[in-house]
Amino acid sequence: MNEDYLHYAWKHRLFDAKGLKTDDEKSVEIISPGFHNHHGGPDFSHARIRIGGQIWVGNVEIHVKHSDWDKHGHGNDAAYDNIILHVVYEKDTPNLQNVNCLFPTIELKNRLDMDHHWQYNKLLQSGRDFPCQKLIGVLDESFQKQWIEKQLIARLESKTKDIFKVLELTKGDWNTVMYRCVSRALGLKQNAEPMWWLSGAVPLGVLRRYVGCEVQMDALFFGQSGLLYGSNTCDDEFVNDLRHEYEHLKRRHQLSPLDAKVWRFLRMRPGSFPTIRIAQLAHFMHRFDRMFDVFYSADSLDDIIQLLDIELPSYWHNHYILGKPAKGGVKTVGLTVSNRLIINAVVPVLFAYGHRNNDESLMNKTLDWMYLLPPDRNTITIMYANAGLLQFDAATSQGTIHAHQTLCVNKRCLECEIGHKILAFSPNKHEKPKSKILR
Repeated sequence: MNEDYLHYAWKHRLFDAKGLKTDDEKSVEIISPGFHNHHGGPDFSHARIRIGGQIWVGNVEIHVKHSDWDKHGHGNDAAYDNIILHVVYEKDTPNLQNVNCLFPTIELKNRLDMDHHWQYNKLLQSGRDFPCQKLIGVLDESFQKQWIEKQLIARLESKTKDIFKVLELTKGDWNTVMYRCVSRALGLKQNAEPMWWLSGAVPLGVLRRYVGCEVQMDALFFGQSGLLYGSNTCDDEFVNDLRHEYEHLKRRHQLSPLDAKVWRFLRMRPGSFPTIRIAQLAHFMHRFDRMFDVFYSADSLDDIIQLLDIELPSYWHNHYILGKPAKGGVKTVGLTVSNRLIINAVVPVLFAYGHRNNDESLMNKTLDWMYLLPPDRNTITIMYANAGLLQFDAATSQGTIHAHQTLCVNKRCLECEIGHKILAFSPNKHEKPKSKILR
């Protein structure tokens, strides 16, 4: 038995409440179990309980054992001064050592639905990679879609909180927020943080002084990246021009470059090298320094895809690294990278802006775009697809990733609608759930 399950059982009243009495033999009627508190303090607040004929309103604390009250130090915490009922699985001690106030206790040991508890334990142990791995595939397709949409919105709301922190740092400048988020998304997983640092090391205010000046723009980005002074660059005219410009810009704007060691090249395809990503970022900013304004004004998803469809200058046709010629050909951002930028930067920032300004039409538009983009294929989405969770679009893949990271990894099945759906059927211990039960 664990507290998570006891919280779930209390919230959903999965116990026999008939003839329920406190430890001092007073009758108990649960009018409302209260609101589940996922933060510090008592487990449930604003509960309404009739005890001995009198209605009490207040907090409920739940433990596996009665003695856990003392072990958790609640007796010395003022947050527990308004406890009206202590709910325990087992009352292992007659008296508590430290109590803030007088409150009764009820024991649920012989009142819980143990078949349901057995099903819960079975669910936690059933999958190799995540708990419902063997059962998620039999869920009705419409239920899967509803669940995914809620997970997608939860993911965007979580990103919105992070974006608001960036907005605060940038003093409310949405164009800087978009610039920095696009920079990080361009770095993919391997170089996301260095690209984020680079966007901070090349302020938008400085960049705007050189709009239309491609050489200065490249010099700023590659100079600040720390990659402009590699060992193979001494005979490269393009690199030497950038160095000359950067030395001037560095003095003028008192710039401090990053350490070149922060960039990762190993185990990466040449097309994803940080040098290529930096060149793409520089070219983006050369084309439009007010990224947010441009994306916000776009009428459709296709418009944004076209905006991101850029071709790098001819130097990069035969280079992947500064000063080191290599076969390659014309290099473009490509549809795959464009989609990732939209999913991980454009949509979250526009969604956050809509949230901030109560613009539901903008929020709905960005959600619609997620349903038009193809699903992202990675280890997480492939794992769930193999288990039977249909991967329809980017909305599905993003919702899947959010659920996996926030619920499945920590086996928080009791907080998940799929877990509720599966646990709604508690078969005999020797039976197996049938797919029709879950539809």
